[in-house]
Order: sequence, then structure tokens, then C-alpha cells
Amino acid sequence: MKTIIDKPFGLLSVFASLLGVELFVLYLLADSGLLPALLAEDYSFISRVILALYLAASLHVMLVS
Repeated sequence: MKTIIDKPFGLLSVFASLLGVELFVLYLLADSGLLPALLAEDYSFISRVILALYLAASLHVMLVS
């Protein structure tokens, strides 16, 4: 029995599903005003660094799979 990861483009479909959920959560945070408040109140810019690293890692996984 093949798992979804063993199928052609299986890992990419799993990644795309997770990316959809992550984008939805990001939309909810931005719509409710929590994301802009977080970025405005962060004077050390560590949140921006974490978001940039997360975005880079996500793009890397998408391109490699």
C-alpha cells in the first residue's frame, strides 16, 4: 500500500496543503490586526527575522520537493 508521500508529487501536495493552512492563519492574523501590532511593537526586529527565515525555509522546501 502506497502512502501519499510515495506517490508522484505526494510530498508537494502535502506541502501545498500545509501552505494553504498557514496562509489562512496569516490572513486571519493580518485581518484581526494582530500581525501589524506585533510587527509595530517589536523593536528588536526579531519577529521580522523569524518570519523571513520561515518564508525562506518554506520556499526552499517547495522548490526541492
